[in-house]
Amino acid sequence: PKVPRDVAYSPDTCDLIIAASSPEMYRVSLEEGRFMTSLQSKAEAVNCVCISPHHGLLAAGGEDGELECFDPRTRDPVGHLDNAG
Repeated sequence: PKVPRDVAYSPDTCDLIIAASSPEMYRVSLEEGRFMTSLQSKAEAVNCVCISPHHGLLAAGGEDGELECFDPRTRDPVGHLDNAG
């Protein structure tokens, strides 16, 4: 793994999501005690991650000023917002 920049906890999946100096967001299953398949961002590096307590979506802020949202249960991207322009 690369140098971590931020960490978020997903109560729905019992995973830690770790933003790092890479496009990957590492997932650590606290239930199983191991690394899981990473989430892939379009950004060159992810600066911050946050999980909504209302709907469970993961928001990831990239180094390029873009915001991506993922569903941690399916690991699929569900939205993208370009704040850099």
